[in-house]
Amino acid sequence: MLAHKFAMEHPMISAEMVEATDFMELSEEFGVSSVPHTVINLGKGELIGAPPESLLLEEIRKALKE
Repeated sequence: MLAHKFAMEHPMISAEMVEATDFMELSEEFGVSSVPHTVINLGKGELIGAPPESLLLEEIRKALKE
């Protein structure tokens, strides 16, 4: 996943992948109803689908401003 690529490139970024159907409580907490669904900073940002790098970076930057 793209988030993992970002995490490998920058020490201040970490990424985890969770199987939504195995962790239903976590999926419900973050409103995951489709995959891929990227949650940034515990919900300060999110992307649904497989975005290009530029869109993920933009969403990370917006989440950091909150």
